[in-house]
Amino acid sequence: MNICSIGRQFSSAEVGIFQLDAPRTLLDFDIVIFDLALIPGSIEFRVASRRRTEILDLLKLGRTILVFLADF
Repeated sequence: MNICSIGRQFSSAEVGIFQLDAPRTLLDFDIVIFDLALIPGSIEFRVASRRRTEILDLLKLGRTILVFLADF
């Protein structure tokens, strides 16, 4: 199972770190974890637009997206 995290680093080797401006697509992952508290607010529109489309595609494929809205 491929798991990536955006904004937060986990101690588990199973969860890879993903940068929003990376050339790789989110569709390569089964589970995507977003920590919105740790993602910089100055994301380029081009990057945000691409990722939005990928997130919608992930949901259509029935994959899991986990979003943290505040620090835990």
